[in-house]
Amino acid sequence: MVNQERLNINTATEEELMALPGVNRPRGAEHRGVPGLHRGLQEGGGPSADPEHMSSCSGMNINTATRPQLRSIRGITEKIARNIVAHRTQHGPFKSIEDLVRVEHINCSLLDKIRFQVFVEREGLR
Repeated sequence: MVNQERLNINTATEEELMALPGVNRPRGAEHRGVPGLHRGLQEGGGPSADPEHMSSCSGMNINTATRPQLRSIRGITEKIARNIVAHRTQHGPFKSIEDLVRVEHINCSLLDKIRFQVFVEREGLR
């Protein structure tokens, strides 16, 4: 009999997570020290390693990111990056990620694709 109980991944222990099918320990540690592999932001691994625009856990701040930085987000074209900056300039900072659907050429489908690559942090709320 399969256990039908749901597991909250935000509060689960490591042991509970490891019991899930398809979950195993990360194997990236053996690549540390190999040039060009698994470079972090502090090592210059991304196009926008500026801490004002990045959060170590959530992606890019859409309220402070420049057009080139927005372009580095998978799914954001030059036109969409331009529209995000224009919307932000005209209407002020975004209050939530969901506000992005108000930007021309961003629909719910695209928002779902980029949701975990971006975050909203308004200036002065740090």
